[in-house]
Amino acid sequence: MNKNNKNILPTLKNNLFPIIFTLLFLTISIILITRHEFWYDEINSWDRAIDSNSFKDFIANMHDSEGHPFFWSFLLFLISKLTLNIETIKILHLSISAIAIFIFLKYSPFKKVINILFIFSYFLFYEYSIISRNYALGVLFIFLFCALYKDKYKNIIFISISLLLLAQTNIYCTLISVVLSIYFITDLTLNYKLNKSEKILKKNIIISILIIFLGWALIYWQLGSQVLGNTQAFQINSIKLLDNSISLVPRGIISAFLPIPRLNYLFWYTNVNYVTQYLVNHRLIYSIILAIVLTIIPIFFLKRKIILVYISGTSLMLLIPFFIYKGVLRHYGNIIILLIACLWLSKYEVNDKYLINKKAFKYFFYLYISIFLLISITGSCIAFYYEYKYPFSEGKEVAEYIDRNFNTDDLTIVGFRCMDTNVVSAYLQKKFYYPELKQYGRFLHEEISANFVKSGENIDIESAFKQSRELSEKNNRDVLVVINKIRIDDPEIPEKYGFTRINKDFNKSIIDYDVLELYLYRN
Repeated sequence: MNKNNKNILPTLKNNLFPIIFTLLFLTISIILITRHEFWYDEINSWDRAIDSNSFKDFIANMHDSEGHPFFWSFLLFLISKLTLNIETIKILHLSISAIAIFIFLKYSPFKKVINILFIFSYFLFYEYSIISRNYALGVLFIFLFCALYKDKYKNIIFISISLLLLAQTNIYCTLISVVLSIYFITDLTLNYKLNKSEKILKKNIIISILIIFLGWALIYWQLGSQVLGNTQAFQINSIKLLDNSISLVPRGIISAFLPIPRLNYLFWYTNVNYVTQYLVNHRLIYSIILAIVLTIIPIFFLKRKIILVYISGTSLMLLIPFFIYKGVLRHYGNIIILLIACLWLSKYEVNDKYLINKKAFKYFFYLYISIFLLISITGSCIAFYYEYKYPFSEGKEVAEYIDRNFNTDDLTIVGFRCMDTNVVSAYLQKKFYYPELKQYGRFLHEEISANFVKSGENIDIESAFKQSRELSEKNNRDVLVVINKIRIDDPEIPEKYGFTRINKDFNKSIIDYDVLELYLYRN
């Protein structure tokens, strides 16, 4: 074999590697995502998109949103103008995830075995690919930032655009964007003289800083009032929230580093796994100590300049449960994504040193990261098994049952409450009548909900059935009430108002509180 052929083969293998494993990732993900049923959080963004007849409507709906930036919902808004098929959410989301995976496999500096283990780890494979929310966008722009950073002087403008877009994905990635932006700007301003095109570089630095500041301004415009509102709520309930966060945050960190869900179909939507369950039965201090150890160990695998990025980014994300939202497992997974980004950036800092520069420590790193990723893949396997075997939520099955057994065009459907029933509404592509709103809609605005609570109009189950019967008599139409079983504190109330329970029990779902029942009133 001649010399040219010897050089071609390794290059060909390197070029095929990201393509082959991206296709493998995509194939396995398609198998699973086709079995996934949407739940409330996934549908909420879709509802706001399809309920917006114009961009102005969209902005109005989003300013009353769930506390995340608008980017993901904006993409859904654009798609909703082309089709109302809800399954397109999965196509869009998995496409974003696959692009992120390809960028990681193509440009990351890690060994191939580490790359393979990471793309099938719990957060990257399941939480941020199968469940369609805004987290995959954040992963995409973090990986894009890291890939571009290898030639940072050539990619100054593109890097700043990636940071701007990263900030628009979700509140956790907004904080990661802030930390990476400070690192990027500091790195450029301290070292710009190393570049020969100094004049051009100065101009690019100014443009880059303006782009990044624009991103921050957009975030304030989108979330400023919501963050302030949550902060005020924290001040009112500060002692209770502080107490909850002190116990939940260590569990969240442990579950992020050791994501081994429980071996039953209720594995999801909890920070409790086998490790944390054991610690819960003992003193809280053990959970805190383990969480600190797990967070600190990676510091020894990072170059000194990058340690500050990791510590500050992690610290900012851990402040959210104390001031805004308590957080669940998928939120803490952003710490792992930040850690991978910091390990990636450390490879570029050739002139910097580790805290411990022993050669043997390099092998300890590969041992540590391999064990950590193998544990995470175990979590992926557990999630795959239960997601494939059980419905994620009952919403799709309920919608299909209604569609098969009723003429929805001649039927008024009442949803009580929006959080429990908006998935059914989305799958049926039909607005429900919500007693909380006293009008038809797809979702309940948070502001309206808050006003009902303040005014004492947050209606109970009896008022909901009474209002539903009055609606039937007024419109001379049959009424079907979709309601969560846990809302019915007195089983005699539906019968009192002439409603008959439809004798249909739906399959148990991974979302354990999502247990829907149907009640029919014939006019």
